[in-house]
Amino acid sequence: MTCLVVGDLIGLVAVPAAPGLAAIRQTVRSAGARTLSAGTARMEMTISTTTAGSNLHTSITEMAVGAADFRNHLADLVFGTGVAAGAEVRLVSGTAYEKLPALLVASRHLSTPWVSIPAISPVSSSVSPGMVPTGDPSATLSELENLPLRGITGARQVGSEDVRGVPTTEYQLSLDLGALNAYGTIFQATNGISTPAPDIRSASMEVWIDSSGLLRRQKLTSTTRTSLGTLTTEVTGTVSIDYYDFGTQVSVTAPPPNQVTPLANLGALLTPSG
Repeated sequence: MTCLVVGDLIGLVAVPAAPGLAAIRQTVRSAGARTLSAGTARMEMTISTTTAGSNLHTSITEMAVGAADFRNHLADLVFGTGVAAGAEVRLVSGTAYEKLPALLVASRHLSTPWVSIPAISPVSSSVSPGMVPTGDPSATLSELENLPLRGITGARQVGSEDVRGVPTTEYQLSLDLGALNAYGTIFQATNGISTPAPDIRSASMEVWIDSSGLLRRQKLTSTTRTSLGTLTTEVTGTVSIDYYDFGTQVSVTAPPPNQVTPLANLGALLTPSG
């Protein structure tokens, strides 16, 4: 209660308390579950990365649009801008199919325009809501639904904002770096990845949730550091995903087999020359 004094008037006015960590965590978890239960949605994804190291500084922004069927683990995203323009990613029956940019196909003399990659599995009891790509949009929502309190070090309600014309409430979460780095190590081992997991130096997540509890936008920002010998590289990346047109019809099929090469078979063909 707040005491207001106006002249000789003294009144008591109830001021709503800002939601705390546990309440925001529950709101985010509920949004993950509700969005999954919506079944399908169209998506727009923006990926921005800045890489810095010895004599190196690059910034790249890519945008992709498509749709996902969360129940049946189907997705199709087409990149329309940046160096990846023309690339496409499909998820069908536990396999991710990536259509490489035409320039890469030509420069590496690849025999097929598509490569296949087995979809990788998230670790159970995840503390990594979308920080590690699995190739399956529903995995990020599942991680939100199961987000443990220990994975968050801070949370606040930022305010209200329209996302694609829909009023939403924005929340910001700070993620536990120790838990994320431990998750990354376990994730690498679970999926048979031999290279060391990058060192996550900072990580935060913002979500925009509408009045019906659906996730309308999710933004993940992280900075990772990787060392190889004497070379240290730091990458700051932001992935922002808009969800809209819930309930839309989604139909995704795998590319023809004669147009696909398993990524494991490409070997040195994808290694930059010179």
